[in-house]
Amino acid sequence: PAGRRREGDPNRWALHLEYQLQPDPRVLPDWFYKNAALNKLLELPVILMAVYLTRGERATFPSAYTIQGGALRNQHQFEVIRLWEHAERIRSGELPELAPLLVLCEDRPTEATLRQERQLILSLDVARPVRADLLAVAVTVGTRFFARELLEAIFQEEMVMLKEASFITEWIEEGEARGQLQEAQRFLLRQLAARFG
Repeated sequence: PAGRRREGDPNRWALHLEYQLQPDPRVLPDWFYKNAALNKLLELPVILMAVYLTRGERATFPSAYTIQGGALRNQHQFEVIRLWEHAERIRSGELPELAPLLVLCEDRPTEATLRQERQLILSLDVARPVRADLLAVAVTVGTRFFARELLEAIFQEEMVMLKEASFITEWIEEGEARGQLQEAQRFLLRQLAARFG
């Protein structure tokens, strides 16, 4: 892909990822200011992509930012990934790196969804630290929907490996994942960039 070409390559470009659990159009101006600054600073094309993680009750997910004054207007479009639209690809094993996000693809995720996430992650041919991070993301994201006891029961066999994850130690030691969700989201955005970049 063009995004991975070497420095000095005239076809080189970068991907600027933003994400939202639920669409909030109030942040769009910030995204575009940041994207314009990155384009100027890096002196190469920086493509803005928004990742919408949950569908919820929403019907629209912006793919453009419009500035209007009287009859004049500017419209800035950007790429969009709606995670739930890829749920079947994740379930089928085509996108197993996104398995920790499967619960976000459902309006009412079930215990079966968690078990499927676990199986998809365990079936990946990846290094142990990557698997530990993916399992940790599944547990961390799972805290949005499920009780700790259920998460511990489903991931019981992987608890030793979870302790090796780069950002879930406090959850295991203290029993809460507060403050760790952002690190999990950064990890998942790296996974999304690697897959869709």
